[in-house]
Amino acid sequence: MNDEVFDELLYICLAASFLSGSAVTVSRSLPSSEIMIAETGPRFPRDRGLSIIDPIFSQPSDFVQTLSAMVDGFESVISSNNIEVIIHHWLDSLSCWSLEDLYLSACTILEIIKQNERHRSGKMNQYFYDAIVSASNHYKIRVMSRDWIAMRNDLVHDGKLSGSRFQNKNVFQCNSVSKDVLHWLDEYIFAVFGLCGLSTNRYDDPTLMLNSYTVY
Repeated sequence: MNDEVFDELLYICLAASFLSGSAVTVSRSLPSSEIMIAETGPRFPRDRGLSIIDPIFSQPSDFVQTLSAMVDGFESVISSNNIEVIIHHWLDSLSCWSLEDLYLSACTILEIIKQNERHRSGKMNQYFYDAIVSASNHYKIRVMSRDWIAMRNDLVHDGKLSGSRFQNKNVFQCNSVSKDVLHWLDEYIFAVFGLCGLSTNRYDDPTLMLNSYTVY
């Protein structure tokens, strides 16, 4: 398969995965198919069950239009924003077993964005929180409260979501912070691609609650 065609197929899978909220991938050609799909390899999303996250768009026309715009812009945002790695980590986060697992994946993505912003701004010693604020301002999206960094630091350093910094929080409060970060990541990806139309928050459903083994 031609490398350019192979790359575009990858971009379609990653963009469609992000927009749909579930993994979209290529596994094999159907019987009697006129197009024979070669082995796609580890760069492609792996098979997963459907997630509980809703698609960003309810109208197929909006989905197709945004998918096309993302595929067209993929080359440039790979080089500047590591967007393919970000979407892979985001997909992995949806296959989590616990709130702790989900939040570690989300914070890994924020770490990538921190490094992107350090390189963009030339401030290589920029603190984590400051880098995310800088990225928010650069892409003209909202600035999150400090709760996300406090909960991240507790999880990384104390081993639990609510510890010495993000004190006395319950599972509902920690879920709220996690969902806020995930929505910010949607905003970030839309802004990076120069997209418009993110008018809903697909994480604001109160039933999207994950169990935690460190807070109750």
